[in-house]
Amino acid sequence: MTDAPVDPATLAGREEVDGPTFEEPWQARAFGIAVALYDDGAGFEWSAFQERLIEEVRRDDPEATDAGGLEGVYYEQWLAALERLLVEDGAIDPGELAERAASFAAGDRTAEEFVEGDREH
Repeated sequence: MTDAPVDPATLAGREEVDGPTFEEPWQARAFGIAVALYDDGAGFEWSAFQERLIEEVRRDDPEATDAGGLEGVYYEQWLAALERLLVEDGAIDPGELAERAASFAAGDRTAEEFVEGDREH
């Protein structure tokens, strides 16, 4: 991993070559949140996120050097690293994070409130 910003343009066309970039919508959201927090300059240093991601990968497999094609597991590690970063930096309270996660898991929330555009109410 490098400390260079992620350029979404580098992902253009990848879907046509080797399948979808993300297997699940939540993976794309987790990726987007991390990139947005870094790109906006309002969030964190990319290296702070990288350190936590490396820790998450090693926690699951101390011998691991990369995700090795286990994309689902990798994005679970990505999400865990992002959550740790946001909690440790004080961006969100751990209780609030747990509450929100439970709401999504129970189907009580869908993130519609964060989507811009035409919505039916």
